[in-house]
Amino acid sequence: VVILNSRESFDRYCEKRDKKRMAPAIKGLYEYRERRILTYHDLSAPYEVLLHEGAHQLVHYYRLRETEGRKVPSSYWFQEGLGTYFEGYRRRVDGEITLDPGVNSQRLPTLKQILLQQDRRDFVPLTMLVGMTVDEFWDWFERGMLSEPAEVTRKAQLYYAESWAFAHFLRQAGGNHRKVFDAYFRREIA
Repeated sequence: VVILNSRESFDRYCEKRDKKRMAPAIKGLYEYRERRILTYHDLSAPYEVLLHEGAHQLVHYYRLRETEGRKVPSSYWFQEGLGTYFEGYRRRVDGEITLDPGVNSQRLPTLKQILLQQDRRDFVPLTMLVGMTVDEFWDWFERGMLSEPAEVTRKAQLYYAESWAFAHFLRQAGGNHRKVFDAYFRREIA
């Protein structure tokens, strides 16, 4: 884990590495090639970022082991659903942090907002959500940031929220739903 001292340092690093600045909503990332989490000191979301990107790091580690290093496509909803599922935490009375996937201060309100729309115009159909790879999502995001950065950032937040909701539902519903998720997890890693 690399924690830079400021957002400005993070932006300079990303500009040097990727020749572009990250969207303001992106407060950290997992660098697959270097196998490390990169973020910056920020009091508003350090734990969410570390927990989210840490889930990516663990999945990447197990995927490399299971595929013997071969590059294989990765489902967007699974990667980001798992990342957002594990970013939930709460602080105990003694100050310790406890992982709590049921708590998600960012994704649930976004999802509620979508569901309260009468026409549900912003709702991402499940077929679209589960049919997208991580690479396809980021290609879409990069193209959109060139022409409509505010709209594509807003829409990306919807994708994240729905991925969280799908992973949360499958994990928490129990019974066959959890078995389906666990089986899918094994297949996604392999």
